[in-house]
Amino acid sequence: WGYTADQEETDRSRLRQVRGDVISSTQCKEFWQSELEEDTLCFGDGTHGPCKGDSGGPMSCSYDGKYYITGVVSWGSEDCKQKGYPSVFTRVTSYLNWINKHVSRG
Repeated sequence: WGYTADQEETDRSRLRQVRGDVISSTQCKEFWQSELEEDTLCFGDGTHGPCKGDSGGPMSCSYDGKYYITGVVSWGSEDCKQKGYPSVFTRVTSYLNWINKHVSRG
């Protein structure tokens, strides 16, 4: 839903998805020229990924035919499609103890 590029709003009734690769922390630090928190995951090369308004949205990965939430959108390039600048997500596994403590397994 929402933006697909800086200030380019699209049909909000259509859920969008992107497929790509998680990249190493080392590569991500090189792209951003900065240190990253230990609890981050980086995705893509900046040519596609989350945009403004997507913060808090999920990154899911498949394993053995099931999908798992592995990250939460944190930040990325200013214009949403800046090549060479991967999107940065918070790593869900870093917070599993807290999640398990506060979320009912109902």
